[in-house]
Amino acid sequence: MEYRKDKIPMRIWFNHWFSTAYHLINMIKLDSSEEYSFIGTSTNPSAIYKTVCNEWCDEPKEITAPEYINFCTAFCIRHNIDIFVPRRYLTEIINNKEKFSKLGVKLFANTNPELVEILDDKQKTYDFFEERIPEIVPVFKIAHSYNEFCEYYEEVAKTGSRVC
Repeated sequence: MEYRKDKIPMRIWFNHWFSTAYHLINMIKLDSSEEYSFIGTSTNPSAIYKTVCNEWCDEPKEITAPEYINFCTAFCIRHNIDIFVPRRYLTEIINNKEKFSKLGVKLFANTNPELVEILDDKQKTYDFFEERIPEIVPVFKIAHSYNEFCEYYEEVAKTGSRVC
């Protein structure tokens, strides 16, 4: 399916993003003579990028990857999405890129599933760079609980490294 010129403004969907989406949407709005309509979705009703979207919808909270792909393709059809900027279930969406292409929906994402899988996981990303360019990898610990976070925070803070 070709992009339909009659779908003006172009409709761009950000799914379940972090606060970064707020800045991305504002930059696109400020630096463009084109007209866009931004649709946001999340399970978080307080997501900050909700404030800069033209439309907002809630996402299902408990959903498997295959169910989410079906949700996404149906959402694209129902909301006439032109460009999909995925975040939630990113790797699975990339692995199903043909389904979106058949709908005429462009994915605004790296479509290399192996690379996305690495970059979508902080531990895998740091391991990847540790093997290639160890000097750029900061001191880090991955916490899986509040207690681990507190312990690791103190441990990393003692090194003089910035803790985030």
